[in-house]
Amino acid sequence: MISSAALQWIALITMTLDHIGLYFFPNQILFRIIGRIAMPIFVFTLAEGFIHTKSRQKYFMRLGMLGVISEIVMILMRQYTGYDLQINVVMTLALCFIAMLCAERGGVGWFGVAAIAVAAYLFNFEYGAPAVLLAVAFYFICNLRDFHVTYAVTLALALGAFAYATTINSHWTVQAYSALAFVPLAFYSGEKGRRIPYRLNYWYYPAHLLVLLAIRLMLH
Repeated sequence: MISSAALQWIALITMTLDHIGLYFFPNQILFRIIGRIAMPIFVFTLAEGFIHTKSRQKYFMRLGMLGVISEIVMILMRQYTGYDLQINVVMTLALCFIAMLCAERGGVGWFGVAAIAVAAYLFNFEYGAPAVLLAVAFYFICNLRDFHVTYAVTLALALGAFAYATTINSHWTVQAYSALAFVPLAFYSGEKGRRIPYRLNYWYYPAHLLVLLAIRLMLH
């Protein structure tokens, strides 16, 4: 079985490989395939954190601050790589957090979920509306963890829908491999495990992008 900490390590490692492939080996599709595993795991652990955190306000504030800092890094990435990059994934996770708040309220809250999904699409957030809807699905799935068959089936359906939605109107069908995240998520034990150091967990995303940018600039 896989702990929450192990899931986070898997997400960090696969994300790093994805970005190494994007910036240094764009013709090697294997890096991008492996990288598709990361996003669903990040969304899943966000849903778990949303459910179990002692202070949602502090959680969201940390997430929002990290998203803003990461977007500054993304501005540098766009300027020096020439890539037309979307609004960074941490900002997408912040939208996911708000969407789960709306879904938890139910009723008119579902209009909030729809509005957030539309905004994620219109303003070109990374993974867009599918990520927002996946977060809401994971919020409910996390509460089914004790019923393993139901959990596995609903998890597979959610990931399948996410994989399909991210390939609609796009020729970049590598996104469909995000369904591979089913393998580690299906074996999630519900245990925390040995936690990733706090600072590493929060600052790894913008820090590793800066390191990759520095290496790319030195090589070019």
